[in-house]
Amino acid sequence: MDVRKEILTGMLRTTGSKRVSVIIQDKKGRYLIAERAGVAEEPVEFPSFSCKDAKLPEGDEGITLVTEGIKEVIGIEIKDPKLIETFFDDEYPFYHYIFRVEKYSGSPVKGYYDGIYWQKLDEINREGMSWIALQVYQKVSECAYCLKICDKKPEIDIFIQEYMSHDAGRMVSEILDSPVADNEDVYNMALRYYFSHLRAWLVESPNLKKNRTIQNFLIMYERQDLLDEVNAVLDLQVKENWTLRTLIRDFVDKNIAHYDQMKAETEQTIFFCEQIFSKEGRYPLAEFVQDIEFYMMSLVLECWYYAGEMGSMISETTLDFAVFMDVNRQDVLDRMNSKFNQ
Repeated sequence: MDVRKEILTGMLRTTGSKRVSVIIQDKKGRYLIAERAGVAEEPVEFPSFSCKDAKLPEGDEGITLVTEGIKEVIGIEIKDPKLIETFFDDEYPFYHYIFRVEKYSGSPVKGYYDGIYWQKLDEINREGMSWIALQVYQKVSECAYCLKICDKKPEIDIFIQEYMSHDAGRMVSEILDSPVADNEDVYNMALRYYFSHLRAWLVESPNLKKNRTIQNFLIMYERQDLLDEVNAVLDLQVKENWTLRTLIRDFVDKNIAHYDQMKAETEQTIFFCEQIFSKEGRYPLAEFVQDIEFYMMSLVLECWYYAGEMGSMISETTLDFAVFMDVNRQDVLDRMNSKFNQ
């Protein structure tokens, strides 16, 4: 098999083609990176080869194809490659198989490539990678990220169980959808309960590291990018000199958590909340609850689906795209801003 001469032609439309990439790491934690010969744009990749037929043969035949193909392009013997990811397009068809290699012998040679070298993950030039190589890079990032937080898993499991048990959004939504919400006292009770939930959920002191807040959850996953999004929501201006953060804190602390002497400022906060979040208000409580719940849960769930900054970049799960309930977080943020500042 001469993998260097395999090209995609019309005859492959029936059986398709496949790409096989391997992730090889040395004892220093560096990854084997190559630059394709004769390619001006996006030449950087992990060692790989292409050949006809989309599906990889099962069992020993498939493993033999992988080991022989990699030996041909970089000259080393790989042992017991483990399949860790498969990307595919059945319409063509095209399959991209990604293997992790823990054992190998021999020294890599250029051969098929113009250059070949070892690099740490943060040294790799992802700007010079094709979409095929970026798929491998994403998997490397995910694996490195998962190893990084592996020691935290027991703590994370307990955290998420306790975090998810406080299902205030669902309970308040059910109250607001029922006939009892027509009673003003019941409606205001739902408002007070949900704001108390937000106070504990979002507006605790950052010094309280063990509290079950969204911020602490994101910190455990080392997702500063998502933590910045939470702050963007809490820093929304809801009125002159008031952010959403201060509104939640003052409404709860001065009206619910402490029965202090009622001051004009406190009365103003209560009046503002009961007016703006009323059924006829600018931002009915049911809509506010839905927006907050969708926005915050999309951040939480993104930690489960994507790993670190690179995973978010490749899958486009930035502020422009959310993974929960098809919510576009930027749209939600813009809507909240417009509701508060009509």
